[in-house]
Amino acid sequence: MDLQIDVALHRFIPIKQFRAEQTLPDHFGVDAFTPKDWTELGRLDSAGTELNELRAALLASLPSHLTPTGWMNQLPDYVRQFDNGLRGLNAQVGLRESEIEFAVAGLSDVLHAHAMALIRGDARPAFSRVYQQWLYDSVRVFSEGYPYVHQGVSWTVHIISHAYGRIGLRVTLPDERYYVLDSSLACPAEGYMQSLLQAIGDQLEAIMSPRK
Repeated sequence: MDLQIDVALHRFIPIKQFRAEQTLPDHFGVDAFTPKDWTELGRLDSAGTELNELRAALLASLPSHLTPTGWMNQLPDYVRQFDNGLRGLNAQVGLRESEIEFAVAGLSDVLHAHAMALIRGDARPAFSRVYQQWLYDSVRVFSEGYPYVHQGVSWTVHIISHAYGRIGLRVTLPDERYYVLDSSLACPAEGYMQSLLQAIGDQLEAIMSPRK
């Protein structure tokens, strides 16, 4: 996995690989430095059928053809449809209000960014690139560094997050720095949201009329 941090693109090493290479204990990871409170968190695995139905309804509600400006005008209602649909199945999922708002805001932000690219007249902007840039723009390195001593060597560890939560570590050694992927505490909705947004983007590219 690659993520953009401070303009530069960095390759992230999977946490299991990093532990093996550095002979680290199994508990070394994001949770060791910033444990997560799992109390009353929502569970997507209990509403797979309902989530698939929401996805199908969103795709079915897209018209057979659109212009960029027409799509921008329809976006508020489309986002509202997702909001209402998510709240309608929340008895099975159990999301907090903040989690619902987060999911709705993410869908809105990505679709607006794509619509603006279409209106600007970008040469058929690939939705995947718009989504990737949105994800890059959300990456943050926590300011607090955690000390960690391994085999007598002092390290500094920073947590890295993006739009879907904590997804890795920046590990600084005296003479080297590593970027480590550990998505064990990331939002479980990331896969669903990415797949949903890409499906919407693919359908938009198929039905979009020239810029108007």
